[in-house]
Amino acid sequence: MVGKGVVAGGNLEEVVIAAIKFELLSVSSRNMVKVRMSDIEGAGGVQDNQSGVFVLYNCARLRALMRNYEVAVKQGCYPQLPDVGTMDFSTLTDQSEWLLLWEFVSQYSTKIQESVVFSAETLWTQIQSNKVCDVLARLAREFSSFYSSVRILQEPKDYLFPHMFARLHLISAVQEVFEHGLGLLGLTPQDLM
Repeated sequence: MVGKGVVAGGNLEEVVIAAIKFELLSVSSRNMVKVRMSDIEGAGGVQDNQSGVFVLYNCARLRALMRNYEVAVKQGCYPQLPDVGTMDFSTLTDQSEWLLLWEFVSQYSTKIQESVVFSAETLWTQIQSNKVCDVLARLAREFSSFYSSVRILQEPKDYLFPHMFARLHLISAVQEVFEHGLGLLGLTPQDLM
């Protein structure tokens, strides 16, 4: 968010609606819903890094980072991102990189399957949206911590490219998780915040 309640790109209404939807969906159907507008407004209110705004913000950060990389490729600063099948992921040595990869990317489909309860007797299905929201909120916290501690787009030096490319593939996978999870909730990822 920029300034007092103004979101870059003029999409404040979309962000507020998505944040409210996220908050509603993040509560178990057995609990009362509480939405604190101070979390949503962000203009001096309490900063809640479990809220939909924080999830949307981190998804927007990823989109911006990938856009910046593509612009740099077009300007000739970086080569194209190599195919994921050719990557040497052993260059990912930071614990936070492997936490994102293992805990969120590789386990994502399992966690989503666990959010669906099916009864064969009654042919009844319940989707526990609060579990999807929880996965996205935890991913947002872990990604934010990772993002603040490392530099993903590095100097355009040949010896730095393997590590940068491995990180770009990692964050591309994290971006897919964010976008798929938001899509399951009926929320549209934002390009700018």
